[in-house]
Amino acid sequence: MPAALGIFLTKVLAALMAFISVAVNPFAASRQLPAAPDDFKPVLRFAVASDVHIQVDDQTDDSQPERIRLAQFINKAYELAESSNTGYNKLDAICFAGDMANQGLDEEAEIYINICKANLRPGTQLLNVLGNHDQFKGADTALTRFEKIFDAPLNYNVVINGFHLIGVSYSTQKDYKADGVKTWLDTQIKEAVAEDKTKPVFVFQHPHPFATVYGSVNWGDFTTATVYNKYSQVVVFSGHSHYPMNDPRSLWQGSYTSIGTASLSYFEMEKDMFAGQFPDGYEQAAQFRLVEVDAQGNTRVRSFDLITDSFFGLDYYLTDFNKKSKFAYTSRNMMKLDKNPAFAAGAAVDASVNDEGKVCLDFPAAQDNFIVHDYKVTVTNRFGLPVWSGSVMSHYYLINYGDAEHLCLDEFTPKAGSYKVTVRAQNAYGGVSRAITGELTVG
Repeated sequence: MPAALGIFLTKVLAALMAFISVAVNPFAASRQLPAAPDDFKPVLRFAVASDVHIQVDDQTDDSQPERIRLAQFINKAYELAESSNTGYNKLDAICFAGDMANQGLDEEAEIYINICKANLRPGTQLLNVLGNHDQFKGADTALTRFEKIFDAPLNYNVVINGFHLIGVSYSTQKDYKADGVKTWLDTQIKEAVAEDKTKPVFVFQHPHPFATVYGSVNWGDFTTATVYNKYSQVVVFSGHSHYPMNDPRSLWQGSYTSIGTASLSYFEMEKDMFAGQFPDGYEQAAQFRLVEVDAQGNTRVRSFDLITDSFFGLDYYLTDFNKKSKFAYTSRNMMKLDKNPAFAAGAAVDASVNDEGKVCLDFPAAQDNFIVHDYKVTVTNRFGLPVWSGSVMSHYYLINYGDAEHLCLDEFTPKAGSYKVTVRAQNAYGGVSRAITGELTVG
């Protein structure tokens, strides 16, 4: 895809998300992002992950990365709870937003639940919902089979320390329409909100509600979004897309709050759009959310990376759930707070051809208020005519990747001659940097 078209599509998508934010929340004012106070004291703590894709294949022992990451996720959540300086050190729940099993096999589900049981401790509830992969084998019986294996309902409404946690699984038709699931969900949320309109209601499902978080356009669900739009108190966690949490668009506020949960297996990016569906290092995916809630319902959401054993990205602080006009994380507000990315003065591109014949570019990474999402690259010949143009994903999703980028251009084999390479950085909201350049000589 030409670089100019990639920029245009990103701007269109960002504008669409901002328009939706305004349409569903027209009175939201511009504001700085809130922060949890120093004396923030939770009364509820839970961890959320999704898309571990336990599978049965040639690698059937415990060395399978996904099995290791699942156990690490649970144990790290305990470690973070126990080391908290908030005065509250309990882990109340582990919540999983679907795709526990890769092919929907009973054996995969049994491996998943056995890992969970081996690492869970008394006092922590395990809450699961079904995803699409969990129904690949026998969709018509998946719910009953997995409920038996997990010994727990997969549509649930549990109350922990005064807060509702509601899970909704795909029906037998791989959506939320059959068997009265949508009506059940609406009723559960309505009753929870009626108890206290100021408190958040936490909901867990597999696909993102459509047109909310990063990834929800390609991987979103329309059905539940029509329910959530009625309740500003909803905070829904979802996976399915495998899109990384590093992107600020992974948390969205409009008429309610939507939060992406990434993956414990592998990353995906824009599908059939630009920058590559499976970019460099996509297997290094092991992200989860740690959620803490105080007695008034104020909610802190932090993102943790198991690969680097570190928190990363934004610390989100959600308040005023019954006053959506005060929501800070709308697409419109986030776009206003972001600025165009920038390269350091004097930055330039070092272009060369590697041993595999690929053109590779090395340059200092651009900086942005949030992330540099991708780089727009144009190669012109000695007459100034473009011979290649496209978007290449930055390495923002790999924590601690470093301050220098190394990008290789696929599907471009230059002929002998001299070329000029132009690179511009683009952020999550379509902001584009000034260009940096370099020369490429092919013998």
